[in-house]
Amino acid sequence: MATASCGPMHSRVNLPFDELTNDSDTWGMSATTQTLMPLTFDRRYEERLVELCARNSFGVRSWNEVGPRFFMAGLAVMLASVPEYDRVKLLALAERLYAGSSTPATFARWLELSPLRPSRFLPILAQRIPYAA
Repeated sequence: MATASCGPMHSRVNLPFDELTNDSDTWGMSATTQTLMPLTFDRRYEERLVELCARNSFGVRSWNEVGPRFFMAGLAVMLASVPEYDRVKLLALAERLYAGSSTPATFARWLELSPLRPSRFLPILAQRIPYAA
């Protein structure tokens, strides 16, 4: 069983990944095998993420429906660095999705674990943002 040294991401240290799970049934996951990251990450799923981000919507429910809470919180933190987005609202969304997700250590962990690569995702998203330069 894989473990994570969670520090600021969670109150317990060396918590097994299977205990850090999303409590809702979401796209790409079954109720019995939920994880911190999506079980599948393909172009279709990436497009769904791009569409969500391009809408510039900050509703917890809509973000929670698209993927595991930890993954979606990290995505919100990543978007907070994009000038065309509202940094304060995105960091608040991230914290509502997964407490502690806006800390540098937790975001660094997200970058290590995430199948999403900012260097690929952000240019795709930039083409979809209507007000991007």
